Amino acid sequence: MNLEDKIVSTASSLVLGIGVGLVSGAPLLDLAVAAASIALVAIMVTGSSMDSLLVGISISFLMINIIMASDYKLAVVTGGVIILLVELLIFNRAIKMLLATLLTVAAVIFTRLITGLPYIIFIVAMAIAIYAAALNAWRRGKHETVSNNYLLAASLAIEIIALLAAFMHLITPAVVIDAAIPAALAMIGSRQSLLKIGAPLLVFAASIPLGIAQYVALTQLMVALGFRKTTYNKGLEPPRSWLHAWLNGRYYIDGIVAAGGFSYVLRGLDERGSVYAIKVLKEKDSRGNPLASNPNIIQSFKREMSNYLLIDSPRIVKVYEVHIPPDEELPYKDLEQYLRDPPYIVMEYMKGGSLRHYLRERGRLSVEEAIYIAREIALALQELHSMGRLHLDLKPENILFGEDHGVVKIGDLGASKIATGGYLLVSQFSATYAAPEVLRGRQATDRSDIYSLGLIMYEMLTGINPQAYRLSNASPPIINLRDLGVPPNMEILIMRCLDPDPMRRPTIIDVVNSLSG
Repeated sequence: MNLEDKIVSTASSLVLGIGVGLVSGAPLLDLAVAAASIALVAIMVTGSSMDSLLVGISISFLMINIIMASDYKLAVVTGGVIILLVELLIFNRAIKMLLATLLTVAAVIFTRLITGLPYIIFIVAMAIAIYAAALNAWRRGKHETVSNNYLLAASLAIEIIALLAAFMHLITPAVVIDAAIPAALAMIGSRQSLLKIGAPLLVFAASIPLGIAQYVALTQLMVALGFRKTTYNKGLEPPRSWLHAWLNGRYYIDGIVAAGGFSYVLRGLDERGSVYAIKVLKEKDSRGNPLASNPNIIQSFKREMSNYLLIDSPRIVKVYEVHIPPDEELPYKDLEQYLRDPPYIVMEYMKGGSLRHYLRERGRLSVEEAIYIAREIALALQELHSMGRLHLDLKPENILFGEDHGVVKIGDLGASKIATGGYLLVSQFSATYAAPEVLRGRQATDRSDIYSLGLIMYEMLTGINPQAYRLSNASPPIINLRDLGVPPNMEILIMRCLDPDPMRRPTIIDVVNSLSG
């Protein structure tokens, strides 16, 4: 959320909340402390102007209650029940937020109508409503509670000012409860254990002489328990069930990058705001065969991804974490158990997207750009092969770019294996980019990756993959590479890479030298 949105977000809460408060004749100093609390909550929690608008509407309705004298008990109860039922049935984020906020407002209005709440109890209800609306925004659309040193200091300052003003009889002690919300919220994001525990205890102790300690404690407890991370959204199928939720309670998912045959690729952020690509193993494949619930596949996934962790190269997408649920949780009993704790790997996020996406945007590439990308891929393969590893799933989807497309890396070593004696049998590959020996189930070698690179080079220059035609029993278009301005040595290199006989293909060193010449 940028600065402009933050300003709009905070202003919408303040204008609605304070404006109605002034009209209702609330004490100005009380209103000032409440306004500061509202602003801090809006900055720390709300993820969009709509979220903040709902917080403001909630506060406005509650302030209107101060001067409300009518008695519409039955209508409020009926409306609250209807809203509750509708909220449970609808999955649209904005509508759910609006309905949940209205439900909170209806509950407070009803309580005031039937009990004639005194001012202090009303302020407690107002605090709960602020909390509920903020909690709603957190769970429906915010990737993290913003809590830096400035907000932490401001929240504690507001709480201290409220306590001192209450002791000096300048404000109503009940307003201290409102000020406790941003202070408690800021503590959630603090990394200082002493502060996280000590500050709430001091605030609680200071509120005892004011006679509101129980309300302050309740507010702090609600914030501590309520601002938990939703791990998935019920009623939605994966991968949408993880969108706007915290995968395994650790990564907030704000986007779906891709969905393949074996996995989903999600865009996730950790609590510090660092961005990652997260690859989640599917529960089942497209044919309904179990994947995440298959012990053999889980062990293979764990073994291969753990090996991937050992690779540290600036030309290969970095893997930071491999997560496999404990053995006692597998196999999964149902979909909900899978959604709560799926197997996944956390990888470096490449802002420039994939070569596949780039080719869809650009069509065929210029000779110079194609040669540059091919050389970067070849250099990455050279490093991988020098480690005794093969890729065996090289394709445009697995060629990834940095933000300006100047950085090229290979990723998704899902079918990558440690080569034993230079040969390997593989069972997981993309047929349209696989070497003939791999398609026939024969031994794969480093020359199998060379074939895949040859197909990628041809596609970058011509815009087509001839193997995709052949696998569909169709004849690929006949294209003369030299008519496209491809140098003779480049054409010869591509044809050599695509030789059906792996022994006649060039080595990776030959490829690198040819592309660097």
